[in-house]
Amino acid sequence: MQFLYPQFLWALLALAIPIIIHLFYFKRFKKVLFTNVRFLKEIKEETSARNKLKNLLVLLSRMLALAFLVFAFAKPFIPLKNDAKQGKSAISIFVDNSFSMSATQGNTPLLPIAKNKALEIINSYSDDDRFQILSNEFAGKQQRLLSKDDAINMLDEIELTPSAKTMSRIINRQKQLLDNSNDNKIAYVLSDFQSSIVDDFDLQDSTFELNLVPIQSVVEKNVSIDSVWFESQIPMVDQNNTLLIRVSNLSLEDANGMILSYAKDGEEKPISTLDIPAKTSVIDTVSIPLFKTGNHEVVVKINDGAISFDDSYNISFDVANQVKVLAINQSVPNPYITKSFEGIHFFELENMPASQINYQAFNTFNLIILNELDQLSSGLIAELKKYVETGGKLLVFPSDKADINSYNNLLNSFKSNTLIAKEGSELEVSKINTEEFIFNDVFDRITNNLKLPKTSLHYARTKFQNKLDENLLTFRDNSSFLSKTTLGEGILYFCSSPLSTKYNDLSQVGEIFIPMLYKMVLAKVKPEKLAYTIGQDNFLEVDAANVKENSLFKIKTDQEFIPGQTKFGKRVLLDLNNEVENAGFAELTLDNQTIKNIAFNYDRLESDPTLIDVDGLKEKIKATDLNIFDKSETANIKESIHDKDKGMSLWIWCLILALLFLGIESLLLRFWHS
Repeated sequence: MQFLYPQFLWALLALAIPIIIHLFYFKRFKKVLFTNVRFLKEIKEETSARNKLKNLLVLLSRMLALAFLVFAFAKPFIPLKNDAKQGKSAISIFVDNSFSMSATQGNTPLLPIAKNKALEIINSYSDDDRFQILSNEFAGKQQRLLSKDDAINMLDEIELTPSAKTMSRIINRQKQLLDNSNDNKIAYVLSDFQSSIVDDFDLQDSTFELNLVPIQSVVEKNVSIDSVWFESQIPMVDQNNTLLIRVSNLSLEDANGMILSYAKDGEEKPISTLDIPAKTSVIDTVSIPLFKTGNHEVVVKINDGAISFDDSYNISFDVANQVKVLAINQSVPNPYITKSFEGIHFFELENMPASQINYQAFNTFNLIILNELDQLSSGLIAELKKYVETGGKLLVFPSDKADINSYNNLLNSFKSNTLIAKEGSELEVSKINTEEFIFNDVFDRITNNLKLPKTSLHYARTKFQNKLDENLLTFRDNSSFLSKTTLGEGILYFCSSPLSTKYNDLSQVGEIFIPMLYKMVLAKVKPEKLAYTIGQDNFLEVDAANVKENSLFKIKTDQEFIPGQTKFGKRVLLDLNNEVENAGFAELTLDNQTIKNIAFNYDRLESDPTLIDVDGLKEKIKATDLNIFDKSETANIKESIHDKDKGMSLWIWCLILALLFLGIESLLLRFWHS
């Protein structure tokens, strides 16, 4: 047993006072004369013995009462560890202020409860100790140790935030600061410990004490809109563009009668009513009519009355007036390509002779078609590679007089299988890759009645597995008729046969040729983002076509700020630096001219309301020195911290024993008569 305040033990000298009183207290007796005192002498001897025993018991009770009272002030304790905390401490306190902490315990939100517990933790330590106050923002000002008063002031500033961090990131951030201190390293994490943020973590460091303090409520139901995307990679004007919406029921009970709706450019319309089984997701669809070009905003909503931050999903997208296609021809334009794009005003086709190629115009086209060029110059190959790497699409039909070496230079630059030789055998396509975007929704099912392309001339190609090719159309002998190769942000499509109807009837198979061309124009390696996630997506990519050297981007939400900007190729990367805090739409301007609106949504990390209990935390988080507070310890957290750091406190028992012995003394004096 040890004492927290051993200096109080000097008060044990006061035990001499009842001893002195006992020894020097003499009662004066009155003399009475009797003729015969034999019987009185016997009574006197018996009474004297009884009084002596009573006085000794009273003395003992007084001494024990006084001794235990002194012990209570000296705060005795039994160390629970051999290395009880001595000296100064550096304490890091993380307070979870994510949206899940808006849930209530009784009628009180969890965040104020957590802040009050954090205040008790601070007051459990001495004024000489230093504190870090950390929250989900991971702000720069939170990366230093503070005095007790400054820590309390910073604690008061914590408010709910859309940010949410995993346990491993939180503990590593605490350790990062405490490792720079030579004092006792103690960390506290006050959170509801949702299953979505508690990842596996193992901390093998005997100098770092980790304390987990669960602040939890009753698990609520929750239905969340996870994500929203278009079926087509590019929305088109005057078309019913199919929008897909994934809705998840994250509860243990079925969710019935969920009303799903959307608002486009401010006009709200219902979609459907959903019944979602427990712990499952459903995908619903709605056709979004677009009658004008430019930027559009859509908000998808569901009527979930529990957790609300994930009940809506914002998207913003651009609808181009026209999508431009360039055909570079050896001689005359191919009539089938021309007719394919003439019927739809959304597509604009430009034909350019191989002798008059304008390299500077390449970046303005969504698709470039090389129509049976005899030879490819090194300059053209270099420009085409640059065009594809920055997001362009290239479709190549070789000439029947193709210079194989120059074509192989092109294919090698794309790390694609090269040409071997020209072959005149007749072959027929037998397989369509319906898993790939070009053909994935063209056919309901492929039947024997479907006409497939035939060729009487093609170029055999190598079949190295380490190349980046993916076959879209395959001959019966498993050789490639049409392949796809991804490079950077763009795509190369290569047909092993000339397009001329003299050798190839692909252009005459409308159910394959027409959708193939359209979807090649619309295809993207990385589709434009419809929305960004707050706290997760800190960078925006925008088109750099109109960006001058001294141009300045600005983003306007509740307030206006200038993002960092870095230009590369056809794109500019904008650094948001966590300036966007609320879901909704932000206005992006370039030199004070509005370019587009950008949609932001809250992170769905905390949509799952499932909480991890104490046993689950012990399985997930492991550390050399780990303490997990249960409900009773959290309720009396100050006392629990003392017991943890100093040992089992005994002062309350000393106080009880002091009162007990005072009671025994009173009983002796009251009921033990002489």
